[in-house]
Amino acid sequence: MSSRRNTSPKIAARPVTDDRGLGEVILNHISLLESDEQDWRRGESEMTHSLLFRPVREMKAIYPELIREDPRMALATFERALQQTGHPWTAFAGIRDTEHGRQEFLDTWMGVLYPEGKDPLDVAVMMAKAQPQQFPTKRRVTTKYQDYLTIAYFLWELRGGRVIVLPQQRLAGILQVDQTRVSDYCRTAQLDGYLDRKGRYKKEEGRADTFVFKLPVDVCPLPRQVSY
Repeated sequence: MSSRRNTSPKIAARPVTDDRGLGEVILNHISLLESDEQDWRRGESEMTHSLLFRPVREMKAIYPELIREDPRMALATFERALQQTGHPWTAFAGIRDTEHGRQEFLDTWMGVLYPEGKDPLDVAVMMAKAQPQQFPTKRRVTTKYQDYLTIAYFLWELRGGRVIVLPQQRLAGILQVDQTRVSDYCRTAQLDGYLDRKGRYKKEEGRADTFVFKLPVDVCPLPRQVSY
């Protein structure tokens, strides 16, 4: 995979020091590449031809909070775990040296959008659990409502500021509440000014309600404890 991005491969961020099994993931993939260097990539899409596609994809599931951070923080975390295994970058087949490994990691991190089997809502929920936020509101609200806002916020970020869909039945299962409560959260979020409806549900067209998340410039969500 060629180096197409301008991001410097130099480490310029502090790593996450909690391993969470990343070292084992790295060892598993080094072992896989040593035993079956060619076959592991057969039948995959173009992005999987990255030398680090699989460990990067698994890392995004382990560290969802890094998805929205500077990629160099993910690189620092990965390199710390790699060093703890006792292996150099060249243990990955095709990696020529440290600088090549770092640039390959950064390119792959930017190219792999979601962990395996996950869609944007799944990832938004993972991020919300890893970094729960507290949003100022005009009324007394429950922690479940704050969870709803946090998921919507991260989903909007993942979508690059484009419209989002907040499926009520699915969110009811995630938040462990009745679907009518999710509908209430949606209305409250609109009253609080955080959600702006852009499109309405049309059953005959298979269309769901669409929204944009609006974060006022003077509002900064604060960390808190997750409730689900």
